[in-house]
Amino acid sequence: MRYSLILLMFAVAFTACQSDFEGYEISGKIANAPSKTLKLQKVTLSKITDIDTATIKEDGSFAMKGILDEKGLFRLLIDNRTYWTMVLGNDKVE
Repeated sequence: MRYSLILLMFAVAFTACQSDFEGYEISGKIANAPSKTLKLQKVTLSKITDIDTATIKEDGSFAMKGILDEKGLFRLLIDNRTYWTMVLGNDKVE
């Protein structure tokens, strides 16, 4: 009984700490960025589509937030030639 009560309290606390936001969050820092604009693009076999854009601040930090229809292959693009590829869903990425 005691174990069940502790488990229940943990589950309630964990659920209470969850954010109501159901989309993706991407944040990070890019040192010596050659550009001040960062793009999030969805990559498919037939095309590449712009999804979001962020401005890189003076200290190199950036943040993006949004909602995706489904998980997929995405890339963060800077200066139209340097990019980082990732599988992304409605998750938090740092």
